[in-house]
Amino acid sequence: MRNTIEETINMKENILKKYVNKSIDRKETAKLLSMHINAVSRLTSRYKKEGITALTPKKPGPKSCNPIHNKTPREIQDLVIDMALKNINKGPIWISEKLYDDHNVKLHQSTVYRILKREKIRYTHEYKRWIKEKPHQSLL
Repeated sequence: MRNTIEETINMKENILKKYVNKSIDRKETAKLLSMHINAVSRLTSRYKKEGITALTPKKPGPKSCNPIHNKTPREIQDLVIDMALKNINKGPIWISEKLYDDHNVKLHQSTVYRILKREKIRYTHEYKRWIKEKPHQSLL
């Protein structure tokens, strides 16, 4: 039988109240909540600070409301792409050095590599270094 979210929250709250009142120990609380012992301590401190909202399930992963703090600006990405397309035989190390020499933009070679891969300029199956010429069909 599956519990609703409200039932699960109430169950967690009752178990945590017993733990806070020292009716049960941390190990038993961890077993009842199917958590690691250290996670019980973290949950208890959050429950004391935030109340019942600490018990509501939250989605894992990055939050959509927060922008990426270390994202490379679009202008710099465009410079990398332009250099890569003009210098097809040069790699990320050369591009990063050339960016610094020409535009005074310091960008690590792995960042250049990731930009080129993300934009499918190089290092993917879609990227073709040489374009095959189509064979000429005979005239009828």
